[in-house]
Amino acid sequence: MNRIPFLHYFKDEQDIFKSYFLALIPLLLFGFYKNGILLYQNGLIQEIEIFRPLYFVVVSLGVGFAVAKIMRDEVKNNLLLSLIVMASMSLNTNLLIYAILLFVLLFPLCISVL
Repeated sequence: MNRIPFLHYFKDEQDIFKSYFLALIPLLLFGFYKNGILLYQNGLIQEIEIFRPLYFVVVSLGVGFAVAKIMRDEVKNNLLLSLIVMASMSLNTNLLIYAILLFVLLFPLCISVL
């Protein structure tokens, strides 16, 4: 009878958040390349629209940080949630409407965590 050794490896919450953020970095960079630089090189968008994916990232981080400060919650929870929501949004979404909806979406999530 073969015995399989078990490794007991416990990750704390901070390590899990670090791995989530590290996993999102290549996805964000690829999205910036695919939806910004590549479209500009093919002549489908203007120069100002190259940075549109970056605008979504900045708005997501800003809204996540603002909700965390208003609710006195941990910032990293809201930043991660807002980045995950941003990764599922279409680039044709209006940036102002996106910011308002993200703000409204994060409030019930913060209240349910409290």
